[in-house]
Amino acid sequence: MSTMDHQPTLSSSNSAPDRRQAAEAAQIIVEGVIQIVEGIIAGIGQDDAAREQFTKDVVANGRSQFPDFNWVVVHPDHETDFDGVRDQDWGHQHQEFDIKIGGTIGYEIYWFRSGTFKRFGDGGFINWAWAGVSTSTTDGGATVTFVAPA
Repeated sequence: MSTMDHQPTLSSSNSAPDRRQAAEAAQIIVEGVIQIVEGIIAGIGQDDAAREQFTKDVVANGRSQFPDFNWVVVHPDHETDFDGVRDQDWGHQHQEFDIKIGGTIGYEIYWFRSGTFKRFGDGGFINWAWAGVSTSTTDGGATVTFVAPA
């Protein structure tokens, strides 16, 4: 007696049950894709809220612990013109911020006694925050001039 493997064959029939099964399978896939996208959107929303809190906390805590300095944290391109000597009158640190979707986002943190800071690109707390004593803002708030805190 010999045995033969029986291989299932794909039906090429266009019967109503086959079309219904295909439609049900497609619906399951669509629902799965929707769940994936909704999860990504929720993750982005959580990331955005966390980034906003991060920028606010950095400058608030910096000012609280070191009130003799102005503070800026920024993600977009920018330009600085701080007065004095680096590591004496002003300083800088790069910080990566972990996000749920996409790895990390880099922020630059500055503390300084006086000078000018100019942000290029988008504003909003998701991208930057500052705390200190400013004498003026121009360019729609993108350029801030600071004086030494009293």
